[in-house]
Amino acid sequence: VFDADAFAQTMRDGDVGILKIVPRHLRGLLQAQRSADLLPSDALILGGEACDVALLEEIRQLRPQCRILNHYGPTECTITATIYDVPAQPDPAEVNGVVPLGHPQGPVEAYVLDENLEPQPIGVPGELGLGGPTLSPRYLRRDNLTRERFVTHPFRAGERLYRTGDRARIHADGTLEFLGRSDRQIKVGGYRVEPGEIEAWFGRL
Repeated sequence: VFDADAFAQTMRDGDVGILKIVPRHLRGLLQAQRSADLLPSDALILGGEACDVALLEEIRQLRPQCRILNHYGPTECTITATIYDVPAQPDPAEVNGVVPLGHPQGPVEAYVLDENLEPQPIGVPGELGLGGPTLSPRYLRRDNLTRERFVTHPFRAGERLYRTGDRARIHADGTLEFLGRSDRQIKVGGYRVEPGEIEAWFGRL
């Protein structure tokens, strides 16, 4: 549980210029205390779960000069995979009430694919696949899951592609839009929760 007053005091005392936080945590703080003191002076980095446009609007009102970056990057990619640099004014890309994933960063490759790992046309939903040298090698002691998620790269011989399980579509300008999960996985406070694993655990009791 966050103490919004203590958090705001820490931000003031430290003259914090940059903050990275999960949207759900920030939303809880702002609900407890709607204050610009909860926000950094220069740059706010959001990540760990989908961010809604309503939160952006509140941030824009409280700290209009603060740069906002929406980061997306599964653990399997080891670093931030895509970034959306939020404009000061609402953008047409902010559709369906969800902040876009943005564009791939550095050596990361991002593809929107159909069930045969073929690229989807602009605007057509598919599964988001990530490639590049930053991918993890495997899941520890989970060979079946490794084979399911880390597949042969369909466009680069000898390389692998990570199937994220996230649904997305790509806009004409290359911006990636998040559309939810293709399975039952959910995020709670930035942490992955697999309902099937919980069910299996209770089934053993």
